[in-house]
Amino acid sequence: MSNFNLHILEYSDSENVIMCEQKWIDLLQPEYNLSPRAGSSKGYKHSPESIEKMKVSATGRKHTEEVKDLMSKNRTGSNNSFYNKKHTAETIERFKEIAKNREYVPVKGLEVEITDLETNTITVHSSIREAAKFLNSDIKTLLRREASQRDKGVNKLYKNRYVIYINRNP
Repeated sequence: MSNFNLHILEYSDSENVIMCEQKWIDLLQPEYNLSPRAGSSKGYKHSPESIEKMKVSATGRKHTEEVKDLMSKNRTGSNNSFYNKKHTAETIERFKEIAKNREYVPVKGLEVEITDLETNTITVHSSIREAAKFLNSDIKTLLRREASQRDKGVNKLYKNRYVIYINRNP
């Protein structure tokens, strides 16, 4: 702090303060931590080191539900930048074209191994949905069974016939 000096260059009323600030920024052309525009940070470029520090400090930070609600309210209705605006027909066509050309990349499901004790066969399914269809069951049923079995540490038969194993560590 010993190298820091503060000088009052001009007194101004509140209505002219931005104009006076801009005059001194233009005249002195300061280099340190200053936006090129008075009253705004628009145009200011952070150094790569500053950007990295901001990323590190923000990592893992979570907003509370109260803050999320406030942010949501601040972006709804007339506060939304797109409020009362409509897409042009040309823009809608562009969106449709982009959607048509979008590449579908399926999400890999969890592998499920089902052992049928009556027929002594093992079938492997690429997803819980596929396994549920095979068993004429529901995904939620299989997931609840898995959670219950994990909590109790016991793998009970499903429909007195099937042993089900969901592989969560491929």
